[in-house]
Amino acid sequence: MNADDAGESLIYTQTNFTDSLFWAFDARLNFSPSNNNRLTVLLAVDNVDLSIANGYILELGENGSDDAIELYALNDGSETLIGAGQLGKIATAFDLSLRLEKNKDDLWSLNCGPSGTVNAFELQFENMFSEDIMTTLSFFGFNCQYTSSNT
Repeated sequence: MNADDAGESLIYTQTNFTDSLFWAFDARLNFSPSNNNRLTVLLAVDNVDLSIANGYILELGENGSDDAIELYALNDGSETLIGAGQLGKIATAFDLSLRLEKNKDDLWSLNCGPSGTVNAFELQFENMFSEDIMTTLSFFGFNCQYTSSNT
């Protein structure tokens, strides 16, 4: 990020989703996450305006010291927690590789480990969650929210 002021940056692409999905990406925040400094991964949504979207997001960052990686389902912008990882896992600056999978039986599983490693991954959660909306979703992306001290 190389912004002059506090704000929000969004990058996304339109895509097609199937009943089985696998996301793999690295995430690095050089500061302690908070409600004002966080990353939201738009895993599969029907609208990039999350206040009205349906779909699935991954949240990285909240206030306090119990920050966990959290998976939410969105229904008209209202969040339902599907799964949460280890408390405090991302309470301070982090550089992680994440792997999230949703299989055809609607089992969601999240693994993560230090960026650049594949053998040191830890299971964060496995949960069943079923909603038959995957075929109506069309966007994947990243939304970064930041204060001026973290631009």
